Amino acid sequence: MSHLFCERKTKWIGLAFWLLFWAVLVGTMLHSCSKPQVSAAKLEMSRRELLADLEAKARIEQYEAMSVEEKMKGIVYER
Repeated sequence: MSHLFCERKTKWIGLAFWLLFWAVLVGTMLHSCSKPQVSAAKLEMSRRELLADLEAKARIEQYEAMSVEEKMKGIVYER
């Protein structure tokens, strides 16, 4: 009788671990699919950073397109 109880107990423990494994797996999958909320301040900051990067890129391209005389025009040497 005790041998039969031991087999059933092992069977239920195995089933419990199997269900726990799948519950954790499904839970982590659902958690990874959820999108985090982004605040308006962070969106505004990233928009400003992007605009600053684009402005800097445009200025660099303008500077590279200038001739040497145009580049030297605004430079004042001190004596």
